[in-house]
Amino acid sequence: MDLLKIIKSKFSKLKKINATNSTQQVSKIEKNEKNEKKYILLEGKENTLQHVYIDPTTNEQRTVTLHRIQYCKDINENIKKGTLGGWLESENNLSQKNFCTVENDAKVFGNAKVFGNAGVLDYAKVYGNAEVFDYVKICGNAGVLDYAKVYGNAKVFGYVKICGNAEVCGSAGIYDNAEINGNAKVYDNAEVFDYVKICGNAEVCGNASVFGNAKVFGNAKVYGNAEIFDYVKICGNAKIFDSAGIYDNAEINGNAKVYGNAGVFDYSKVCGNAEVYENSAVFDDTEVYNNSAVLNEKKVENYDNLLKKTLKIAKKEYNNVK
Repeated sequence: MDLLKIIKSKFSKLKKINATNSTQQVSKIEKNEKNEKKYILLEGKENTLQHVYIDPTTNEQRTVTLHRIQYCKDINENIKKGTLGGWLESENNLSQKNFCTVENDAKVFGNAKVFGNAGVLDYAKVYGNAEVFDYVKICGNAGVLDYAKVYGNAKVFGYVKICGNAEVCGSAGIYDNAEINGNAKVYDNAEVFDYVKICGNAEVCGNASVFGNAKVFGNAKVYGNAEIFDYVKICGNAKIFDSAGIYDNAEINGNAKVYGNAGVFDYSKVCGNAEVYENSAVFDDTEVYNNSAVLNEKKVENYDNLLKKTLKIAKKEYNNVK
């Protein structure tokens, strides 16, 4: 047998094998469609991946075997019957019910679960014991791990990291390089983006926006229409709300409150039980502390002195009338 015949013989066998594999794959899809499976895990070298990652609990390098998925039915306008999806470790990672999807090169593994109508797309990862559900979208290179939960109509994309026991829900948006960890919670219509870190037991909610390189931690709470940005630190039991704005390198800590239309900026600090509110502005390295109050651009030493002065004036007026 000459070389040409050998090549033709080999090629013919290869075509038969590929045709058989293709037929088996189509048959498998049709079989699972009848069994109401939404997707199947594909086998074979080209459909398996040895994914190396850093275990967040031990900080050790680990390897997990992932399988490309293929959809057995139409899911949405982008995913039709036969479409290849993302990567899973097992069927426990993605519910066979509803319209939840793992698409593109997204990866879900470990004990992580995606269910409801959630979508994990692009190069996003969901792993550990994380849960993503409802109508959530996790996109870009975002990571949701540990025991974190993302639900509601939240949107997460960019290089975001959501970890620990953190929760992101409602219609919140987490973008860019932001990190939400610890027991922190971001919800309602809040937006967190740039290089922000929200951690500890902190909460950001309402229509609040936190961006720049700001840090919100401890038991701090930012809500209402408040805006926090630049290199700000909000910590302790501090509360920022209404339409208050904290920016530049300002710091709010202790039991301090900033609210109304107040603004704190230029390396200023508000701490202790101090309150800054109404249309006040604190700037130029100013420190407001203990029981101080700042209102309508006037600084009052503390509530005790304010009370004493008020009583003194009232007594004087009373004596004059008498």
